[in-house]
Amino acid sequence: MKTRVLSILIIIFFMVTNSLVMIPSAAAENVKVLGQITMEGDVFIRSSNNTWERPINRTYPLIQASALKTAKGKAALMFKDGSRAIISPQTQAMIDGSPNDYVVTIDKGMLFFN
Repeated sequence: MKTRVLSILIIIFFMVTNSLVMIPSAAAENVKVLGQITMEGDVFIRSSNNTWERPINRTYPLIQASALKTAKGKAALMFKDGSRAIISPQTQAMIDGSPNDYVVTIDKGMLFFN
């Protein structure tokens, strides 16, 4: 009897953990890539836990709802539609939308389109 109960608990455990592992991958399928970010100097990206992180790589995908903050650095944004923008030092910005219809919101600092 104990073996059967233990077996059932193990099966339930694996079913629950496997369903939890699948949730992030399903959510990731809905994220839209707007372009690419190339960073130089101190540039930070807001993570999913709402902290500012310095990316390991200097090139990073620009996804919807990206929040960027520059200190003594700058970031070049290359959008899929061919548009380009430069985020200057001491700037905080949010980029959202879809590849052909995006919005850039500046909280502070400057951003230049070219």
